[in-house]
Amino acid sequence: MKTVSPSFSQSLTATKAKPGARLLIVEDDMIVATYLQETLIRLGYSVVGIAESGDQALTQIAAFIPDLILMDVQIKGEFDGIETAKRVPGHLDIPVIYVSAHSDDPTLTRAGATIPSGFLIKPVQERLLHANITTALMRSNLTKSLNQEHRQLGDFAFCS
Repeated sequence: MKTVSPSFSQSLTATKAKPGARLLIVEDDMIVATYLQETLIRLGYSVVGIAESGDQALTQIAAFIPDLILMDVQIKGEFDGIETAKRVPGHLDIPVIYVSAHSDDPTLTRAGATIPSGFLIKPVQERLLHANITTALMRSNLTKSLNQEHRQLGDFAFCS
């Protein structure tokens, strides 16, 4: 039987979705945004902000650095949610889950090109929302842990 190294086990332990994870909602329909906010709070997440446009979203992302972004595809402003996701600074490594009423093939193809952590179709079911967020946060935490471990091993290799 194969054993897992202690450091890898620690990385896996660090992947648990932390309670109170900080989420940003990007949604221009305030009824939907309020529903999402209330649902997320009930599920134990912290909502750091609600943005109605790409510009507002990017400003709030820079200010709050959320753990995850729920992004509507059709939003107010100069660019849509997919273009907004492309503009999120890569070094922040923030997972994006699209939430949209639009699930046609061209939209899914455009969204898929941004490598999202999920794509939920409105109206969103609470359990599906929670499952997608939990999975995205666990994947993000694991990736960050493994990247940190890789950097530490690289530093160690250069010190030897």
